[in-house]
Amino acid sequence: MATSQASSTVEVRGTKRRRLETNGSNDAAPSIAQSMEVDATALGGPSTASLLTRLEKVESTLDTVLTDIFRKLPTLVADAVQTKLAAHGSAQLDGVFHDLRSTVETCLQEALQKLRPELGSPSAAAASGPSSASSSLSLSTPTPPPTSSRRTPIPPPRFEWGGRIHPVPQDFTLPKMTVLHLWRAWFSGIPDSGMVPLQQLSTRNLPVPADVARFSKARRVVAFIASSGGAPSLAKLATSEASARENVFEIGCRRAAAKFRAFSASPDAALRTFHDLSYATCYDAIRKLEKADAPSGQE
Repeated sequence: MATSQASSTVEVRGTKRRRLETNGSNDAAPSIAQSMEVDATALGGPSTASLLTRLEKVESTLDTVLTDIFRKLPTLVADAVQTKLAAHGSAQLDGVFHDLRSTVETCLQEALQKLRPELGSPSAAAASGPSSASSSLSLSTPTPPPTSSRRTPIPPPRFEWGGRIHPVPQDFTLPKMTVLHLWRAWFSGIPDSGMVPLQQLSTRNLPVPADVARFSKARRVVAFIASSGGAPSLAKLATSEASARENVFEIGCRRAAAKFRAFSASPDAALRTFHDLSYATCYDAIRKLEKADAPSGQE
């Protein structure tokens, strides 16, 4: 009696009938497994490629959320403090607020950088998982969407020196500026040179000791012009549009020039002269004016 070859048939709904010749061996097992893997979608289940795509989208979304939190949280906290101060503060508290804002931002940045590894992306968690996990299920590091499409502000650069994080490098020096340049640098910085708005600095951020006194003078000049221009406080003025700040500057300079009585009788000429003053010279004039206005014995 001739030996007949055993045969088996595997049917999967939605596919053609497949006849696998076994020849009395186990060679059919891999073929059956491959058939079932290929036809998994026909049974209503997602394919491996589909699962990987979904997991990568989840990882990318989580990474984007964490990045937004790290970028926005310090500014949101500082803005909340600024709103409270603008509602109930005064010009005398402006200097205290700017020191506080810088401290809050620095401390939060340091804390978030320490927390980030603990909140790490799913890829880090997957890497620390059981060794028996299939290597084919490992996720690649996601690429966040381009910042231009999300339209989120680019965070200012941070520099580490002296054991702390600062918004300026260790070789930063406060530049010599006219009153006009100081006003704009105080609220908007100097984008071409990468200098952050001076209002974000505090004396702790100045690596050169001599700049501490210069910074205090600069802040006093800006506060004097803002007050002369009718601004309730520097904190509130900082949240205004640039055009509104320029208007306050124009008014403040005209009134300050009239108070000093050291400029041309022509308002326009006096204004131009005031614009061109160095802020150090302006500070000296403010001090002389304060002494002249002070009651006798209270200088």
